[in-house]
Amino acid sequence: LVDKTLLPVRKALRDARLSVEDIQGVVMVGGATRMPHIRKAVAAHFRQPPLTNLDPDQVVALGAAQWTRLNLAFVLYFMALGGLNLFIAYTFSTDFWVNFKLFGFTAIQMVFYVAVFLYFYRHISEEDRKQLFHQEKSAEEPKKKDDDAVRDNQ
Repeated sequence: LVDKTLLPVRKALRDARLSVEDIQGVVMVGGATRMPHIRKAVAAHFRQPPLTNLDPDQVVALGAAQWTRLNLAFVLYFMALGGLNLFIAYTFSTDFWVNFKLFGFTAIQMVFYVAVFLYFYRHISEEDRKQLFHQEKSAEEPKKKDDDAVRDNQ
């Protein structure tokens, strides 16, 4: 039964074009993952013990708090845009309203999405930043993709 639960893990690694050696650490979350038998199976699969010095409930809670703040920001943003749109539509001329919707909303959108990017950037690790913005592709990368494509079609 435990081996069957590792099938989705293998598929996820294959789909992400990652090997077990690419994984730097495994954080397990949930009641069953605290069982020694499950931890041993994960350790054997990833050739490293799962990270037990982290409180998985706290790790998930911190991520959830960040997503909650971001979702709230989007809700407030769209409510403010709607209110601003109504205010301008009923206060100014139609030409002004159309120009504002085209140019003003575009500028506001750009500012908001830059702010969202900065929020994400602030919450990712330095290593992840380097991987996102300075990722160098090796000469082996195209060959690995071709091998994956052949394996997927078999």
